[in-house]
Amino acid sequence: MATRGLITSGRLLAAAVVVSLVCAFLPMRMLGWVTPVSGVVIRLVAPVSSLGKWLSDQASRAEREAHPDAELGRFEELESLVRGQQMEIAELRATLDALEQGDVLPEARVRQLAGRVFATAASRAERTLLVRRGSADGVTLGSVAVVRGRHVLGVVSAVEPAFCVVTPTVSRDAGTLEATVFASDADTEGVRFSLTPVGDGTLRGPGQFRTVGVDQRPVEVSLGATAVLSDPAMPSHWGLFVGRVVAVDADPASPLRQVITVRPEVDTRRVARAVIRVPESGNAGAGDASGAGP
Repeated sequence: MATRGLITSGRLLAAAVVVSLVCAFLPMRMLGWVTPVSGVVIRLVAPVSSLGKWLSDQASRAEREAHPDAELGRFEELESLVRGQQMEIAELRATLDALEQGDVLPEARVRQLAGRVFATAASRAERTLLVRRGSADGVTLGSVAVVRGRHVLGVVSAVEPAFCVVTPTVSRDAGTLEATVFASDADTEGVRFSLTPVGDGTLRGPGQFRTVGVDQRPVEVSLGATAVLSDPAMPSHWGLFVGRVVAVDADPASPLRQVITVRPEVDTRRVARAVIRVPESGNAGAGDASGAGP
């Protein structure tokens, strides 16, 4: 009577299912070993994924690439630019205080590459989006993705020639970013906060302690204020909208400091198109700054 071999098709199938289930619950940072084959697999399944994503977008009324209200979108764009310039001026003043002679910082220039979101990948640890813009277009690691004009969607965490992987700011593996909240329209410096994704679609973190006036009263931010990007690692993208303040608490470790909760106004589950902002300096990509993705 013939005996069955140690390796059979049934056992291979069972092992593949087990490995797939385990990988589905692992964060992306632990899956670097699958990178060599991931690009090939994504290319094979892209047509089906694109169709499924398009049908999902139609059913859920996907986020628009531009702000649905043209006047409000223009106002937000100007506000974002002004806030970015204010932060650059404050940074330049601090530099000039430490130097005997300083030069004016060059204007940060970026190319904007629009591309379709053709698939999403989700696990318990994070959610990522695949965008049809890649290294062939000039996209690099750390490029910032936006929607609705100047609302931050996330950061490019992996790049292939034909597409890139965007990790939204609210994903638990996205890491901490710095944002500035202005206490009032007259406030030109703002309060900087270190925001970390909580896992429920919001970011939370403590801010610096800052006082104003002869009476040295603390500067306090309020509910509804806008948090704008001011991360030193991303100077080309300062002033982009991160979200709105939905909760303000005292820091248990330092009651004079505030801890805020920020909720982005963009639903990452309903994004159909994104714009990848690529800094021009040191980037020789071939993408069209105003072109739309395939």
